[in-house]
Amino acid sequence: MKFVLFSDLHLDSPFQWAGPSLGRKLRLGLRETLDRICRLAVDQGADALLCAGDLYEQESFTPDTAEYLRSSFEKLTPLRVFIAPGNHDWYGPTALYREVPWSPNVRVFDEADLCFWKSHRLSKGPLSSKRVAHDFALKQRQVTFEGASMEFRIYAEDPERGIPSPGVVTNHHTPGGLGVRVETALYDGYRVPVQYDPLIAKLIVHAETRPEVIARAKAALREYVIDGIKTNIPLHLKILHDPDFNRGEFATDFLTRYEPARREAASHAPVSKAS
Repeated sequence: MKFVLFSDLHLDSPFQWAGPSLGRKLRLGLRETLDRICRLAVDQGADALLCAGDLYEQESFTPDTAEYLRSSFEKLTPLRVFIAPGNHDWYGPTALYREVPWSPNVRVFDEADLCFWKSHRLSKGPLSSKRVAHDFALKQRQVTFEGASMEFRIYAEDPERGIPSPGVVTNHHTPGGLGVRVETALYDGYRVPVQYDPLIAKLIVHAETRPEVIARAKAALREYVIDGIKTNIPLHLKILHDPDFNRGEFATDFLTRYEPARREAASHAPVSKAS
């Protein structure tokens, strides 16, 4: 069975620091992200779409959020959708989850489901997954792994100097194709702030073999365009062209060869001539 799992989308986040205009754009970007996740589940032929918490913000969700989620997940029928409420979308008396007339393919784990695990731990009784996951008739020995995959974390930073690169994104084009997925909220005109983690995107590549993943990743990274700021995409490409990395011969100190200070020292090191 194949699942698509996501979490921490935080639809309707207030983004108070961004102001009204930019805040609306950021919230629209979150909805576009969920749309891409839904399309991914369909394109990949997934058996179920799983949300592991914080789908939306309980304290600030807008009236049309309920209808947006209902229609988005209903369009996935017959694909099953399973939602486990988290800290920000808690399952309480006023929760959005209680207001939505979900289609038959959607299941929201309620308080009884979520408290089952806690009561089991307190009682130390025999564990049974029938109540929480009765929709999945799957044993551990039936789980198989196919192919290879790599994730590339795209940062707004200058890899040559090792410092962040905040600023305005003037042009944003994501790669696509078979086995290529991008998770990001970037758009043309987005300002990357200096106050937060510079992670701006994740590129995930899958193929049948590791060499195929590397070749596919090279093409995807070359296609990925983020203008207006510096990113670590060139560093990812250097690593993918590294012979040791391609042979799978590397350890935890592998990245030190790409540190700016070490490269500079190496360039100024005296060269001895053979006698």
